[in-house]
Amino acid sequence: MPDPLLAAPLSPLSLPHAVEDELCGLAASSDALILGEIHGTREVPRLVLGLLDRLQQHGYGILALEVPHSQEAMLLKWTRGEESMPPPFFSNPSGDGRGNLEVLSLAREAARPG
Repeated sequence: MPDPLLAAPLSPLSLPHAVEDELCGLAASSDALILGEIHGTREVPRLVLGLLDRLQQHGYGILALEVPHSQEAMLLKWTRGEESMPPPFFSNPSGDGRGNLEVLSLAREAARPG
């Protein structure tokens, strides 16, 4: 049985409206928006989740994550519900903060239809 924490929905982190408007304005005038973080930062995936709908309105439809190429297909299958366990990058993460549950939950939320 899968660990229930791995399927827990992520709660979005909201920015002040003025900051979100500035960020979305920048995104609207750009071909790509890259948000970086120190590995393991839990707030950035929640922030990105809170921006997904507005970014989609500006034509963004792809979320890129720092995941080993060898694990990409497994992650995509897990986000679509075709696998019960996420790839080892997330189910057995390294100690450097990559592969945290928030990034995993963001991947699943971003892959949901609509």
